[in-house]
Amino acid sequence: MTRFTARMVVALLAAMALSACGKSPEDSYEAQSLEATITFDAEGCPISVSEKVIEARRRDFITWSGVDANGEKAKVPFVIFFDPLHGRALRSKGNNLRRMVNAKAPIATYKYTIVGRGCPDKPLDPTIRVAR
Repeated sequence: MTRFTARMVVALLAAMALSACGKSPEDSYEAQSLEATITFDAEGCPISVSEKVIEARRRDFITWSGVDANGEKAKVPFVIFFDPLHGRALRSKGNNLRRMVNAKAPIATYKYTIVGRGCPDKPLDPTIRVAR
């Protein structure tokens, strides 16, 4: 009887080890909330972004917020064009925009475009690097 119990314990431990091997690092990754601040000039054109390259992983949330040249909350609507988030133009609500990186986005570096509503001819083109 002792021998049978020992075999059962070994089998149980082996099963647990195999099930742990089946999990990918993505399964255990806890999504982060990332922030980027867009600075707009007096005309409402984007002139800089706090993070020229956002380092993100799949399922991370990214929030872009607009400020004026003095760092005060700007009431400037803006649009972001970026395929891995949702594949279409993303419009801000007030002075911010929050989206999740697509869980199936290919691992790569992407250029995205920020356009202030008042000046489509002066876009800002930072990047997002999507890792696992």
